[in-house]
Amino acid sequence: MRSCLPPIVALLVLFALLQPATSQVARWEELNVGEGRSLRCAIVLPDDYDPAKTYPVLLALPPGPQTEAMVNAGLTRYWGEQAKKAGWIVVSPVAPSGKTFFGGAESDIDGLCVRIRERFRVGGGRMHLAGASNGGRSAFRVATRLPYEFASLVVLPGFAASDEDRARLPRLKRTRVRMFVGGDDARWLEQGKKTLALLKKHGIDASMKVLPGEGHVPPGLDGGVVMKHLRELHAADARSGEEAAVHFAIDDFNDAAAKGDEDRYFGAFAPEGVFLGTDAGERWDLAAFKAFGMRYFQRPSAWIYVPQERHVTLSPEETTAWFDEVVGNRSYGVCRGTGALRKIEGKWKITHYNLTIPVPNDLAASFVRHIASFEAGRPPKTTTVYLVRHAEKESGDDPGLTVVGQVRATALVQVLRSVKVDTVFVTEFKRTRETVAPLCKAKKLEPTHMDARKMKGLAEEIAKNHVGKTVVIAGHSNTLPVIMKALGIANAPALADNDYDDLFVVTLDGGGATMTRLHYGLENPR
Repeated sequence: MRSCLPPIVALLVLFALLQPATSQVARWEELNVGEGRSLRCAIVLPDDYDPAKTYPVLLALPPGPQTEAMVNAGLTRYWGEQAKKAGWIVVSPVAPSGKTFFGGAESDIDGLCVRIRERFRVGGGRMHLAGASNGGRSAFRVATRLPYEFASLVVLPGFAASDEDRARLPRLKRTRVRMFVGGDDARWLEQGKKTLALLKKHGIDASMKVLPGEGHVPPGLDGGVVMKHLRELHAADARSGEEAAVHFAIDDFNDAAAKGDEDRYFGAFAPEGVFLGTDAGERWDLAAFKAFGMRYFQRPSAWIYVPQERHVTLSPEETTAWFDEVVGNRSYGVCRGTGALRKIEGKWKITHYNLTIPVPNDLAASFVRHIASFEAGRPPKTTTVYLVRHAEKESGDDPGLTVVGQVRATALVQVLRSVKVDTVFVTEFKRTRETVAPLCKAKKLEPTHMDARKMKGLAEEIAKNHVGKTVVIAGHSNTLPVIMKALGIANAPALADNDYDDLFVVTLDGGGATMTRLHYGLENPR
């Protein structure tokens, strides 16, 4: 007989029954995630674990309220004893009280990933990420925030739960995504299909398996089924022969930096080794590079670069190798490393490594101008652009604001009360003018009108005539993403029809464009 319990209730009941069986599989530790916070984590290690060896690493996000009981249940059902026997390391965190890893605690995973890399040698360079139910929703949130960390994303079930998560899905272009859902789990099946369609639209390696006749906690995934899929995903990146040895040498080089192991890191170079950094003046032989870098190795982690993809070419006699790789870094984003190795006494050693930050062609001219200004002793000024959608509106062809919208417009004045605003732009529509009317009155400014269809031209106007200034733009749900992209924000979020409380702050300086998403006034119903 089919259960009539709501999915979350069924999940809690079923998983709670499984809790006690995991006590001897995992050890429990408090891991520091930064800023005085820690996460209680279950850690599963392979039999005969050797800290000097590499292992596949799985970050497993628990279902339901993401409590310790739910962590234990996930380990019992999917990735506890099953992972241990398969030779995997599993880290499964408990969410802080009252939060989930898609609802307020997602930033704690940033620090957890650092701790994992400091402690374990991650096989293949990248971890795997999995989650069940709320863990699946969390997994999409985490993966799209930290796309360079994970080789694969497995959810059972799960989907991209917010507009922001969906807008960030293109970041998963180097992550394999596998989704599982019960055929009778109507809501999660529907949402999963929508997420899958978006992933496919962006050309991402993604698939969804529907288990006919099964509900929110599909028994068809019990036992070793999930680990079987994870093992296959990990094996997809396997290499053999000397190519595998070269990959291992470069992975070991990056891993040594993540662990602050200076002997292993600098020992990865050949005696004639050269390192070129991102600055034009950074060309070091081995002795000079070691003198420069040693202060960073006094920290638990010197720096972390996670490989996303790599191409290796071997000489015919297999004594020399060339490579290029894409690596991810939390501060610099996507970087490129190129270099060469030679075989010395049976071991591959790096003779040359060149780290660069690729510049999108559309931004190249701007970056060149910034570099020229910097080298001429004229550091580029910072331009700040506040982007706000019009507040709640009436109906009609050119409606004004509702009473609620008028209250929100007043709230904008309070948010920006300490900000020196130089220019305010509005479109030809009344609702944008009324949204910033109180602000213009308070700042004693007359708004500048723009054509809602010419957002790219407005970005050029700001770059040319408003450098070093603070600008406010009142726009629409379909125009704000356009100008974000024109200003240099690669992953501009989509705005839903009821998104009225967003305030985006774009900062333009010598380092390019960065954006912060804030909220103001009454919170939108979500």
